[in-house]
Amino acid sequence: MNMPFTFCRRRRGLSMTELMVSLAIFALLLTGSLSVFIMGLKIWHGSSMDIESMNEASMGLEQMLYGSTTNDHGLRQASTNNTLVTTNSAGWSICFCGSNSFGYSASARVITNQSGQVLCTNVSRSSMTVISNNQACVYIQVTQSHGSSIRSNDLTTTIFFRN
Repeated sequence: MNMPFTFCRRRRGLSMTELMVSLAIFALLLTGSLSVFIMGLKIWHGSSMDIESMNEASMGLEQMLYGSTTNDHGLRQASTNNTLVTTNSAGWSICFCGSNSFGYSASARVITNQSGQVLCTNVSRSSMTVISNNQACVYIQVTQSHGSSIRSNDLTTTIFFRN
């Protein structure tokens, strides 16, 4: 007896098992891709915070050494005879070349020049140490924080005063 042709034909489409397996594989791939993306964002955010804090510390130290404007003198112009460094628990200050000065305020977390212009912000620690008559050491630590991420960079330089 011959069966009709329509009964021998296999039905086309996906079974429920095939559909569930493909959805599970897709979910695993999506979860893996999403976790790699989130990890990449965290690394990028941390790196950009590092760069920001390093730029802030570098620019602040550079303006202290060379002057913040063309009319200002930087610490490279300071001489041994007329330089006065004072330090206390609230910060430090250095006066040189008559009316030029720089100061660090621990409470405000900034380094400013004699006219009050802010040269460096987010300064968590800074020190000005006189090594000898003609040299001093400047240390700056700038800290950036965003949410639970905290990044900091330290810069130190030694200044030799002119005779």
